[in-house]
Amino acid sequence: MGKHNGKARKTGKSVGSALVNKARKDGKVGHADSYLYTTDNTRSNAIDSVIQQNALEELMSMAELADRDFTADRGRAVVIKAGGTMSVAAHEVASSEAARRKAEEENSGKLCVPRRPPWTSKMTADQLDAQERAYFLEWRRALAELEGSDRLVLTPFEKNLNVWRQLWRVIERSDIVVQVVDARDPLTYWNDDLEKYCLEIDPTKTSVLLMNKSDMVPAAVRSAWADYLDARKIEYLFWSAKQAAEVEDG
Repeated sequence: MGKHNGKARKTGKSVGSALVNKARKDGKVGHADSYLYTTDNTRSNAIDSVIQQNALEELMSMAELADRDFTADRGRAVVIKAGGTMSVAAHEVASSEAARRKAEEENSGKLCVPRRPPWTSKMTADQLDAQERAYFLEWRRALAELEGSDRLVLTPFEKNLNVWRQLWRVIERSDIVVQVVDARDPLTYWNDDLEKYCLEIDPTKTSVLLMNKSDMVPAAVRSAWADYLDARKIEYLFWSAKQAAEVEDG
């Protein structure tokens, strides 16, 4: 893909409508094996996003992944009452922030996209389900250990296994994987580990960084981002869904 000199394209359809129209026209594409064992869209396999969970919901979720059940004893509640307020000196806050940044750098390799465990077409649906649950549980536990032992504060992340299952299968079927990010702050939204995962599955897969809202970024800034991405051999496109919709509407 050639360099675009940081200029937004002004023609073409919006990303969503173009993909929908393409799917309607061509139907499904991809290798037959990649469609095996797709999660059923039942109540137990709902793909609703789960970002935030309270302590009880977290406990129930982990128990379900581990395929365990438990009962609670009535009348054994423990009430914890907080004391007075506590003031923290500015230098203590700065020290805590520095420690957090250091911990993030040291554990950057562990803060990654969960991988789909190896599988074959000879596996039954139950075997595949159990294996994916076990791998996902270990991933969740590893993140919990990082947060508890290394003073890391994790941003909200997807906790529904079925959402990740859909991502795994979409990546397996796709020749090109596009990450849509905000052009005003692309590195905050770009996940370089997702690109690594795509190449792990198939080295011939192409990853593209689609920088939306590029009409809100000055030309000089777009050019600077183009130089930055070119130097790191990251495939990219500048895009403005707003301008594309205006062109489409005439």
